[in-house]
Amino acid sequence: MTKQPTTWIVVADGARARFLETRDSQHFEVVDQMASTEARLRSRELGSDHPGRSQESAASARHAVAPRHDPHALAIHRFIQDVAEHLRRADHDHRFERLVLVAPARRLGQLRDCLASETQKKVSREIGRDLIKLPHAELLARLSGFLGPQ
Repeated sequence: MTKQPTTWIVVADGARARFLETRDSQHFEVVDQMASTEARLRSRELGSDHPGRSQESAASARHAVAPRHDPHALAIHRFIQDVAEHLRRADHDHRFERLVLVAPARRLGQLRDCLASETQKKVSREIGRDLIKLPHAELLARLSGFLGPQ
């Protein structure tokens, strides 16, 4: 009997990720989970109370200075990088042969861009859906439907 390749399925959004493992697309085991409390907060909760002020050079007027980066977007990006690093380490430890990414389209693109090149080669499928909030049983049923027999 031949050994079935191990497939990891990453179900993520910008603040949470679940890592599932399967060999037959019917039986899934949760192998890890990640969450970011920062990425769940709003920008105003992450930054200072008031934006910085700037003095106009030609007059005595002062203006608010908008931050260069949105703190919420930066927190999401850091979380996506953490997920990609977790996958790189798991790939390095030979924990999977194939990888399936499930995330909303925008996060899917960010995750793909953050993956190490060796890990990118193992991506067998990408599903642009937001399934992270589904209860465990419903998530498994959806994944079985998406992946089907391999």
